[in-house]
Amino acid sequence: MAEAVKVKKLKSKKTAKPKIREHVADSTAGPESLLDSAKQLVSEDVIQQFEGVFEASTDITLDTQASIDDRRNSDLKANASVYNDKSAATQDLVETFADPKLKVLKLMRGPSNQLEEKIAPSAPCHSMAFQIPSAPLPTAVSSEDVNLKTNESLISQKSACEVQESNTAISPCTSSIALPEIMTTLPSDIQIEEFTLPHQVQAFQSQIGSVKSINASVADAFQYAMKDENTTHSSALKVRETEQPKVESRLCTVIPKSVEVQVLKPFTEAQLQSFYYNTELERNEATIEDFLQRYAFENLQNHELYELLMNYYRAKSQLKAAEEDLQVLEREHRRLLNLMWTSTDHSITIKGTCRDNTKITAKHSYTRVELNDEGYHALEEDLKKIRGQVHETLALHMYSVQLSHLQVESYLHRLFNSYVPLQNITQNAPVQFTSTRSQPCMDATAIEHFRTCISILFVMQRRPITDEGFLSITRGWLAQLVGALLRIATLNDHLFILNHVLRCPLGFGDWASAFVQVTPATGWQGHSPESIDHCLTVLSTILAHPRAREDYLSHMRNMEAGDETGQSKLWVMLDSEGEEEEDGSQVLFAMAENDVMALLNQFQLNDIFCFAFSMSGGDAEFMYDIHKTTEQGMLKLFALASCVLTIFCHGLTTFHRHQYKQLNKRIGWLICEVVQYVSDHWSNFKDSRVVSHCTLMPRLQTEFDSFFFKATSCLLSAKRLGAWQFMADLSYACLSADAVWHLVYTLHTSGTECTDPSQEEDIQEITWRLQDEDMMHQLTDKLQLMPQQEAIYLLTAFSNIIISREESEDVLTDIIVSEIYEVSFIDVVTRDFCSKSGRDILSAIAEKQLSVVSLLLHKIKKSVHQIGMMALTLFNEMPLLLWQPTTDDMQLIAEWMLKAELSSAENQLARLILSNMNWNENECGELFLPVDLHREVAILITETYSKHIPENRQGLFYYSIQQLYNVSALLRVTPAHEQQLYSWAWDLIHRLCLHAHSQPISAQPRAKSEPIAAPASESCDRWEEFLNSIPQLHTTLQLRTVANLVRDDGVFASFVALAMTNLGHDRAEFLNAGLGLLLRLVHNQQFLGSVYVLHLVTPFFFDNPSCLSTSEGFLSAVKAISSAEQTYTKMARDLFAPDFPGKILKMFSAMILNQLEHHSASPHNVIKFWLSVFSSIQNWYQDRNMLYLMDNLIAIAVSQPGAMSHVEFTFCDMYKSMSEGGGVTPSRVGSFLSWFSSSGSNLPTLIDKSSLPEFPYVAYSVLSVEECLESGLWKALQTELAHNATASVETCLKKASSAVKVNSPSAGRLCIYRWAQQALDTHMQHPLLPLLWQKFFALYLQRLPEQLGLPGRSGNGQRFFQSMLNSAYMKKLKKRLKETAQLYSKLATARDSIAANEDDVLVTPSLSNTSIKDAYQPSTATCDQLYMVFSAYLLWMDEPRLHDLSLYLPALPDQYHAELLVQIFQAEQKAWLQFIDYSSIEHMLSQLDDVWQAHFNATPQAKLGRYTYPANDHISTATSRILEKLKLSNPSLSAPSVALIKAPVPAITASVISDENSLMSAVRGDLELLVECAKCVLL
Repeated sequence: MAEAVKVKKLKSKKTAKPKIREHVADSTAGPESLLDSAKQLVSEDVIQQFEGVFEASTDITLDTQASIDDRRNSDLKANASVYNDKSAATQDLVETFADPKLKVLKLMRGPSNQLEEKIAPSAPCHSMAFQIPSAPLPTAVSSEDVNLKTNESLISQKSACEVQESNTAISPCTSSIALPEIMTTLPSDIQIEEFTLPHQVQAFQSQIGSVKSINASVADAFQYAMKDENTTHSSALKVRETEQPKVESRLCTVIPKSVEVQVLKPFTEAQLQSFYYNTELERNEATIEDFLQRYAFENLQNHELYELLMNYYRAKSQLKAAEEDLQVLEREHRRLLNLMWTSTDHSITIKGTCRDNTKITAKHSYTRVELNDEGYHALEEDLKKIRGQVHETLALHMYSVQLSHLQVESYLHRLFNSYVPLQNITQNAPVQFTSTRSQPCMDATAIEHFRTCISILFVMQRRPITDEGFLSITRGWLAQLVGALLRIATLNDHLFILNHVLRCPLGFGDWASAFVQVTPATGWQGHSPESIDHCLTVLSTILAHPRAREDYLSHMRNMEAGDETGQSKLWVMLDSEGEEEEDGSQVLFAMAENDVMALLNQFQLNDIFCFAFSMSGGDAEFMYDIHKTTEQGMLKLFALASCVLTIFCHGLTTFHRHQYKQLNKRIGWLICEVVQYVSDHWSNFKDSRVVSHCTLMPRLQTEFDSFFFKATSCLLSAKRLGAWQFMADLSYACLSADAVWHLVYTLHTSGTECTDPSQEEDIQEITWRLQDEDMMHQLTDKLQLMPQQEAIYLLTAFSNIIISREESEDVLTDIIVSEIYEVSFIDVVTRDFCSKSGRDILSAIAEKQLSVVSLLLHKIKKSVHQIGMMALTLFNEMPLLLWQPTTDDMQLIAEWMLKAELSSAENQLARLILSNMNWNENECGELFLPVDLHREVAILITETYSKHIPENRQGLFYYSIQQLYNVSALLRVTPAHEQQLYSWAWDLIHRLCLHAHSQPISAQPRAKSEPIAAPASESCDRWEEFLNSIPQLHTTLQLRTVANLVRDDGVFASFVALAMTNLGHDRAEFLNAGLGLLLRLVHNQQFLGSVYVLHLVTPFFFDNPSCLSTSEGFLSAVKAISSAEQTYTKMARDLFAPDFPGKILKMFSAMILNQLEHHSASPHNVIKFWLSVFSSIQNWYQDRNMLYLMDNLIAIAVSQPGAMSHVEFTFCDMYKSMSEGGGVTPSRVGSFLSWFSSSGSNLPTLIDKSSLPEFPYVAYSVLSVEECLESGLWKALQTELAHNATASVETCLKKASSAVKVNSPSAGRLCIYRWAQQALDTHMQHPLLPLLWQKFFALYLQRLPEQLGLPGRSGNGQRFFQSMLNSAYMKKLKKRLKETAQLYSKLATARDSIAANEDDVLVTPSLSNTSIKDAYQPSTATCDQLYMVFSAYLLWMDEPRLHDLSLYLPALPDQYHAELLVQIFQAEQKAWLQFIDYSSIEHMLSQLDDVWQAHFNATPQAKLGRYTYPANDHISTATSRILEKLKLSNPSLSAPSVALIKAPVPAITASVISDENSLMSAVRGDLELLVECAKCVLL
């Protein structure tokens, strides 16, 4: 019986792995026999399974057995140094051979009967455990030598593999692509032949299809690729023997063996050093030890410079003491000066008598001063002491100080002059970073002397010196020497300076941080591998505790007893409980936080990663290319970053005390920055590579996980860091799934250390533990013990883990979301401080994974009594605009809506969710939520509404609810629950897309009013298909509740029936039944719903307006809607705060505009329909509300080319219907005028007032028609005025009326006055104002007909303004034109400087309540154009020559615009549309549209905008983050400048002494100084 191939899943590391013995088959057979044996060993299915794993080779060559043995022997000798002595006898080499389809391994018998099989695939492999069939096969291998030629590129002579007792020895086999290794074992009686057939390979592959992964031990391959030293790695393969039952197979019997493969292990620290090894860092301890021995104080105190400095210090100290003694004498002098004179006050009184016998008295007071002999002698003695102190002691010490200072400077001058390289240093020379000295003449002795002098100057900084002047001077000398040394420095010189700086007293960061230079001045472009090593060495030295710092600062110990005054200068450090924290003497020797921060600022982390990323470009522009990084480069990056993390971790350990809190945070941020750099680069690397073609990808992922866990462990192990703050900012997107599970488990348990995922913890077991309630309680207890801020950081870290992961990891998402929900809203202790942050965190998670919304919804169902109203706060921040509910979600919402009380949290939460969902269309122009869901929600709202707000036939309860809600809104109090439901239901039902015309335009069917561009059959079929999809009110089963409520006169159900069913989609159904439902809405004062119904239904009648314009019911509904806000309450409120137009009126006008913009019908049809409806309403021109609607409709018509003709025809029809003897409706204005002129009657008018300043569009249209009406009367009047030059206008008007047989109107009813008044009353920024003035000037400047032949004036315009009253009226017109021109001039010159007065801002009638900040501001070009035309109007008004017949128009200046005058003189009636500010009209219309969108639009785009994410965000963001961080680096302090030390005393040569002029020139300055001093002494 053959045994089937079995696949075994990898178990935990607890599984025992016993030792094994391997047997070697007889290898004497030839290659043909090996092939036959291989075919018998495995089935075809097993062979086929490996076809996709192993790459075929095309080269097969044979070699002799002797050559193989020779090569084996040479390899054994080469690797003998690394083999274990006990197991060396068991080592066998594996030679790789290939046939055309598979690389077959030759089996050789070793000394210990061990058989190895090695396969070197080129495709990626994963860890697996499998069993190989085993059976005794006939001997098919001949005794002839097998000649096989090994591919030399696949064997590395440098590789070696350690043999252990528990592991199978693996022979190293490496290649340029780092191929992994796989081993299987067979008994000694098995012989294998080659795999030749492709289908056999596929069969083999299918046999092991359930294998999880194949372990690829690539450590040796990495060694070869990186060309480092040989490192012995233990095998990752462990083989275990198990007895298996035997079953029959087609070819062979299964071997009772199983091979189990371990999970890929990350490299150890020692193994990582093969990719990045910092030799300078390793030698740093030896360098520090050499520094301590060479530059100890004992070795420097006998130096000449030290003696000179000490002399200088002693002289300075003596001078300071002498100055203090002098100050004492001066104080005594001031005291004795007050005692030398004794003063007494005296007074004399004199009395006398004046001549008038008046007695007077005078008193004189004076002070008498007497010399005190004792005080005089004491002062004399004190002055003698002062003179002696100044002339003897002070002068001597000052001379000593100057002399000592000159001696030190002379020594330093000789020091610089002794070495030629120092003399050649320029001031702008860069800092050097070389491994060896670049100047050959700079011998070691000279450099050592120079470094010794620097050390001595550092020694002076470590002494307890309080003389700031001495410290400042010595630090200046030190800066000069250090600056010179940095210009010729090697890397050891930089470390030398750093070690000195680190052993200076507290505060060295202020004056010595510039001495530490880490990177070249050229930036990262000047980096080399040695400079990177040096950067890390400097960083490690800074973050490590300086050895022997206490010894170097031993001179500072005497400061513990206090200074000369006996006052201690040490602070006592106390802990949080007020106790002394540590020994005060140690504070002096510990480095200050600011000092370490100053040194750390010199370190540029960005330069290291610029070098690691192989970036190019200048410092201002970085060229980042991920394709420059290879697999080996990523391994180097991981090793380098791990080294940096190790250094930072040591820094956190070193500076763990409380006084280093800010430093710890700085190090923590640096760790996060390192992780971010590596994560972003690793993310880009994975995205730029094909995983199946990258053999090292599993290894790289393992190393990245290990690196990330090192960083996490470093952060969590810091005692005073506050690690959760940094854990919240890490990016977890690049971690593997297993690593994320381990990380989450670690954060739940200890939180102080991070377990490596390579420890082979069972993920399923971790999942069970995290889902355990005890783990939840443990997390809750942990949060209670943590500070509130840290607890929030921990929850944020959990959320970032989920946000950065894929949506497929739903189990992990459920666990973390459940925990955040529990601690934020359920636990009574933690929710007090976690609820707000938890809400924001859950909202952020839900934005990335929308399934979280459903998860939270069902969790609230289970814990609604615990969370209560906090559920509303939670879901108010949820991204419900992006959420699409499931069937279970909708069932739960419906259950809460129908079964829960209105005051309950469940009902209010259900309403909140439905309100915040996206009922609008998506970016593709389709509904975000399906229309069936819209209809389902509409039915649900109807059922809820009818349950809680019952409506009787009289609508009393309904009316009461509405009035109570209005009063509540007015008083700003919280309405009752029924009132809230009422408002919510109507608002939401308006936003649902239930009707065909509320659907996106792309989804709307073609209405009958649309012009059919497609074939008629196609259009009809589409229309019929749409009609069939419309729910039928009385036949659709789901609508039976709605139908019953409609029969019961339900208002809400009536609206739903009109919006969703056939009653609102069919003309006949609407006219028969739907119109009654509309009237029901109107009669129950549901005006917004009525407006929305008009928006939905009226487009079906655009092609036939008469169906509705002749319907009394429809017209009454429109009239009632327009007058909806004419209530007593509204009128009373308007007395104090006028508010016109109201909300309903604005919405009506906005509805028309919305139909025009969003309906597929022709805009002209929309305008014609509403003109027909409005004009059919009786006395509409006397109703302010209807005038508002008509005015906005005409404004819309002005914005549509050619639409004003419909307005003109409509008004002509209206005038004819208003006149007597109405007949056939004229189709043209001309026929209308001829009809009217033949009927003698009064002139009809639609404007009873002198003007309509609120509604200029209506006024313009009406006056234009009326002007045509009275054209006959106007011509007759012009004739009478021409024949009677002295008659008044009233007299001529009566004669003209008699001539045309009409009743004589008043002179004020003439169009010239009405146009003038309308222009005078209209706002100066109204778009139609230029056309109103055009109409006035067309009459004012009109020329008389030529057939009259009258000499003199050519027009009678001025005759209308000759009277006293009309003359004042003319002045008003001129003033208005002047003000208008000045306004546009002001706007043109300074567009933003609009006058503060509200009258200077356009407030159109349709937007009378618009604030000033929302007012329209015209463009500069528009202002210039309007200023030009109004200036011309003003000139026309003032220029009398325009009425002269002899006027030559081309002679007029350009400001008159003769081309416009020509059109007026030629009586052209074409409107000057070029002067209309269409932008102003568009602004007004856009504000109207905003009113509609604010109420009826399902999802405001502004709110949806925050959830909009750019495309391809992942790759671009990773790259942009790298580039952004590289540009944000803080500049470090530059090195001290190089200033050559001049000779303190000029050299006196023999030539100077021999030459009199030269000698006098040299000593003249000194002689003048001596003369001046002598003069001072004499004085």
